[in-house]
Amino acid sequence: MKGKQSPNKDRVAKELYEAFHSNKEFKGYDINVTAKNGHVNLQGIVDVLADIGRAVEFAQEFPGVQSVKNDLTISTDGALDDDDVYLEVTQELEGDPRVNEEKIHFTVEKGVVTLLGETESDRARETAAKVAAKARGVRNIQNNIKKIKKTRGRGPQLP
Repeated sequence: MKGKQSPNKDRVAKELYEAFHSNKEFKGYDINVTAKNGHVNLQGIVDVLADIGRAVEFAQEFPGVQSVKNDLTISTDGALDDDDVYLEVTQELEGDPRVNEEKIHFTVEKGVVTLLGETESDRARETAAKVAAKARGVRNIQNNIKKIKKTRGRGPQLP
């Protein structure tokens, strides 16, 4: 665990800082919190893009927080090139039963994952992005998955 930094004197910053450091989900990270009048700034290093999303959401839901500025960064244990990231995203998508990997495709360029394909719901589209964000080395997600309308297959009607 990295050395803890002290938050500023703001009550919300102190309480949120302690909440981050006592929460099992964030225990291994040194997320620093500063705040003024309920406007919070998060700084620190996390492992994957999904962790940033969870940390920001955690802060947004914290009592007394009006807004959250995200200055969290991602750092992996070693250098990952786009081929490594592609493999990581493939494993995450294939390993999640909520994602139909036959309909979802993606590319990786400089750690930016561009999701492509079609789904029948916004929920499936967002789930694919959240699952891909759990892969190591992903810096950002461009979700270009299109939502298609369900059609009711009706054959020709006979008289």
